[in-house]
Amino acid sequence: MLARVLCDSAWYFYIFWLPKYLFGDVRHLNIKQSGLFAWIPYAFAGAGSLFGGWLSSLLLRRGLSMDMSRKIPLAVGAALMPCSLFIAAAPLGLVLIFFSIAFFGHQLFSTVAQTAVVDLFPRVSVATTTGLAGGAGAFGAMIFSLIAGEVVTSYHSFGPLFALVAVLHPLAFLAVVLVVGSIAPIQLSDPAFE
Repeated sequence: MLARVLCDSAWYFYIFWLPKYLFGDVRHLNIKQSGLFAWIPYAFAGAGSLFGGWLSSLLLRRGLSMDMSRKIPLAVGAALMPCSLFIAAAPLGLVLIFFSIAFFGHQLFSTVAQTAVVDLFPRVSVATTTGLAGGAGAFGAMIFSLIAGEVVTSYHSFGPLFALVAVLHPLAFLAVVLVVGSIAPIQLSDPAFE
């Protein structure tokens, strides 16, 4: 749940605040430019989803443990996210590249993190666990969006927010490593949950 709160906060920030950043207050793109460029980060997000699943499956087929075949893609996705640090100071062409890398990294991370629930919990618990984690992630993202509004209003800058979202996925990865430990089936003591 903690990992979802962190990474969903970054994702919701991107998808809800990207239009305001690109077309509103900061980059001032017009409608024609938005049609030419705005789709690019989302295409990379789709590619990140596919790549995350493919990489995790490839590592598993190559003989790596379930734990490592999930954690390596999570680490790769988390390692891409600090590119957000460069968005505020970059020229427009690089801004789109950095957004695209971040969208790719998030979806790579998110795909593997969400499917790891199946690796951890018995079938009868997967839907509940996924729902709890998704609810926690959405609630965290809602709180983060309120914070984002305050930061933009107070500082008239997206820079502090890009710096913050740059570290949320690495922190989420750290949470997985420290809290979950090994990604392997959890043994529940109640036979009704097996």
